[in-house]
Amino acid sequence: MADGDTIPLYVSKTTERKPLKRIRRFSRPFEVGFAALAIGASLMALLIVIMSFAPGGPYVFFTPDGGWLTTDLETVPEGAVAFIDLPLSAKIVGLVALAFGYGTKVTGFLCLSRLFGFYRRGLVFDAAAVRIMRTAGVFLVLAAAAPGLMQPFLRVAGSIDENWFHTESVALLLVGAALVLFAQIMSLGMEIERENRGFI
Repeated sequence: MADGDTIPLYVSKTTERKPLKRIRRFSRPFEVGFAALAIGASLMALLIVIMSFAPGGPYVFFTPDGGWLTTDLETVPEGAVAFIDLPLSAKIVGLVALAFGYGTKVTGFLCLSRLFGFYRRGLVFDAAAVRIMRTAGVFLVLAAAAPGLMQPFLRVAGSIDENWFHTESVALLLVGAALVLFAQIMSLGMEIERENRGFI
């Protein structure tokens, strides 16, 4: 061995593995994307509320199949009832249902944005990342169940909306349940890793 040549006995702790570098690099678009979805869903909920009471309407209608948002009265289905013409109790419960449905969805998207924020910073197998993944899953499951959970209250309040299952409910339910399961798997893996370290 020539003078001055050295062989490192240990890998530097500052050396970052290539898979982790890729995770950090590809996490940014997901972090931004889920934040954009949260903002978009929030704006949609706000638009529905504004259009429900906007002068010159009505713009928001309800049928047994669900709600309609339109500025063209010719597209309104026959038998639809304007939100503004519903009983006060139905209006209040309807707004609560709207807040619950969109609120759980927005919270789930924000949690996913934070999760990929952790990944971008290299915190993949971290307790905080696992917690936020589980939280995101729970809120997406609640978002999927929101139409069905609110139906009894809407019926009692006098709403004609009988749509307890929305199109996106299946996707939200599957993604939410998968996130909860993955969080449990990662938590178990981290626990096994800690036990293995204890035996060394």
